[in-house]
Amino acid sequence: MILCPPPIVAEIRASQTTSQQLAEAFAANSQPRPSCNIVPHHLHDFEDIFSKASFDSLPECKQWDHAIELILDAEPFSCKVYPLAPCEQDELDVFLQENLSSGRI
Repeated sequence: MILCPPPIVAEIRASQTTSQQLAEAFAANSQPRPSCNIVPHHLHDFEDIFSKASFDSLPECKQWDHAIELILDAEPFSCKVYPLAPCEQDELDVFLQENLSSGRI
């Protein structure tokens, strides 16, 4: 008679803290709030300034505008570049494309 050893069952002791459970429950039950609930009441008169439509165009030139003077033949400094997570890279690509197409950068 050949005896086989019993299969090894791996047990994972995963747990959550109370704050993690509360945060997860809140995120599952929460709805995005409209901006009128987020912005303080005394700033509602300026809502058009922060709207998406007014943000897509640059303001006209004023007397107090200034230039950024660049140094010719400046050497870029060396620094470590950290890769982004794929979802972060996608979000950055969308942001850059949106701002390039509107002329902000």
